[in-house]
Amino acid sequence: MSHQLSETEILLRQIPSIFHPHISSTSIQNVEPDGNCGFRSVALGLGHPEDYWPRIRWDLVHELEYRQHEYRRMFGTRDYSNIYDTVSVAGRWMVMPHTGLVIASKYNKVVVSLSNDRGCATSLPFWSSPPQSDSHEIIVIAHVNGNHYIRVDLREGFPSPRTHPMWNAYKSDIASGWRDRYVSRQNTFREYYYRDPVSALLYELLILCFFSYNFMMAELPTDRVALEKYMLSDRILRRRRLIDHLEHTKGCGPTSGWLNRLKANHMEDLRHLGVVNAFVDKMYVVARKREKDVVDIEY
Repeated sequence: MSHQLSETEILLRQIPSIFHPHISSTSIQNVEPDGNCGFRSVALGLGHPEDYWPRIRWDLVHELEYRQHEYRRMFGTRDYSNIYDTVSVAGRWMVMPHTGLVIASKYNKVVVSLSNDRGCATSLPFWSSPPQSDSHEIIVIAHVNGNHYIRVDLREGFPSPRTHPMWNAYKSDIASGWRDRYVSRQNTFREYYYRDPVSALLYELLILCFFSYNFMMAELPTDRVALEKYMLSDRILRRRRLIDHLEHTKGCGPTSGWLNRLKANHMEDLRHLGVVNAFVDKMYVVARKREKDVVDIEY
């Protein structure tokens, strides 16, 4: 007779296996799947009931508005608006891992997002220094079922995923100390995915695909002097928008040599990312099959 899995076992299988030794029978806390599940999970992570989710949304809206200039510079206008809309409108799904940076900065907490499908990330506060004590709360949220978030209470000392690259790029000076707290844990996480060549390649490609597609391409300067001039003066933060803007600017049409190079490199980046994404899709299928085989053995 086949064993019927419990809800906890079903959810556990959707969390990367590296974290399983740090999960107890009471670690997984499911919440109501009403579109507010991410914010309900954050409320639980902060020690509140899950029905505290409206206050979590309100707090994050305040954070995004109070530091609007900084977040627009980080995310770009489009992604900032997308994050703001998902945070401010009840029932809209949370966008991770980017919203994790906002949560971490608002509450001065470390936020760890877990997912077999989307990768894992550690988000650290942008504007504050870490507490004096080594012991502090970490909010852990897992993405499951394709469209749902739950709260996970991991045991102390669990491996920490790679830090969100936007934090490395935009953190304030006083926030630098956060990174030192997690070097050892992140090395453990990295070594797990480097245990064999295929896992190492998959890990790096997933990181590249997961973190880069929405914003890395737009931040790669081609003609740095010309690009920075227009980025600083007109607040155009994305390369595609920069090209469109300059092509409609008098005296700076497509015949300009540096603009042609910028367009060519932009199209080349798109082609390369397309190749990478196609390869990652194939590698992902292989990796998930291997992961499933391991899970079947463990259970």
